[in-house]
Amino acid sequence: MRQITPVFSAFMLALVAFLVIGPGGAAQHAVDTREANTTAGVPMFRTDSARTGVVTEPGPKGEPVERWRIDTGIVDQSTPPVVDGVLYVGSNDGFGGYLSAYEIETGKEQWRFAINPPHTVMHFSPAVIDGVAYVGSGSGFLYALDAETGGERWRFRTGDAVLSSPDVVDGVVYIGSNDGNLYGVDAGSGEELLRFETGDAVWSAPAVVEGAAYFGSKDGVLCSVDAASGTERWAFPTGAPIESSPAVVSGVVYIGSQDGKLYAVDAESGHEQWQFSMGDEVVSSPAVADGIVYIGSDDDNLYAVDAESGEQRWQFETGDDVVASLAVADSVVYVGSMDNQLYAVDAVSGEERWRFETESGVFRSPVVVGSVVDFGFGNIYAVGGTGRADATPR
Repeated sequence: MRQITPVFSAFMLALVAFLVIGPGGAAQHAVDTREANTTAGVPMFRTDSARTGVVTEPGPKGEPVERWRIDTGIVDQSTPPVVDGVLYVGSNDGFGGYLSAYEIETGKEQWRFAINPPHTVMHFSPAVIDGVAYVGSGSGFLYALDAETGGERWRFRTGDAVLSSPDVVDGVVYIGSNDGNLYGVDAGSGEELLRFETGDAVWSAPAVVEGAAYFGSKDGVLCSVDAASGTERWAFPTGAPIESSPAVVSGVVYIGSQDGKLYAVDAESGHEQWQFSMGDEVVSSPAVADGIVYIGSDDDNLYAVDAESGEQRWQFETGDDVVASLAVADSVVYVGSMDNQLYAVDAVSGEERWRFETESGVFRSPVVVGSVVDFGFGNIYAVGGTGRADATPR
């Protein structure tokens, strides 16, 4: 049975670069930053509070070129936000989890915060809002850190590991936990404001739009909760656990499920509008741009689906599972695959623009800032373009 537990207090009456993390040493390579644009930013997983996955950035033009690489020797587990020229990366080194801040122009580390207790891990992406980085960890804590110094402001304990990425809206941090709850925590004090109990772990990153929070649970249910009170608005069951995070656009919630389907659900009523079937489970999160929903599947494909009708526009085949979520910028879809490639795909036609080979499977989502993309699973790469004519499709 689904339960709602509000907590009452005084606070209830807040470069397009891609990052690939792979095995490596501690060396730091030289960087050409002439294309870097550090004024733009992507403050959280899936770009914004609606989790659309769309940025108003140009992206790399021409052939892909590696701008810099940080061989950290640490396995990255998160998609890095970029704010004010700084890249925030959650990672693990086998002994514990860290959140590190790097200058995006040079790849130089500014600070590193170690998660306590030791031997705990950090899996999912931070959100950086108003000078504070909010991030969950395998230790069960949600941390608030000073984005400039890495100093801890507060920590909030949940009942189990936190594998969800936070959303921050109107002074409240919304985040899921493996204890089966969605929490609302005061962004300034770290005090619990609300919690909503589901039937299983919450890995899905909540999308908070117009006073409602939307998220999936490992019990296979897409939930809509009042963002102020924590009361349930509606619940929509799918056929399998949900790890995907929802995108909310024009009154519709789009989400993938491990039953191999993409669902479109009315945001107000919770009624299904359509479903689209793929060849294997879906853990990737959708992006929605210009009336098209883009999503990856473990059947090795990237799909483009009409947002209104649910009809397939095109599909693009990679060489392995597409578990990473994707980003859309300037009519290009950037998507990683476990075949060790990052692909740039034309958003309208589905034709390959170019691909960039990495040293390991691309497990986390690309981040586009200016003319560079950040993505990966092990090494941190910043990749821009040559500026010459578009690369020849392979």
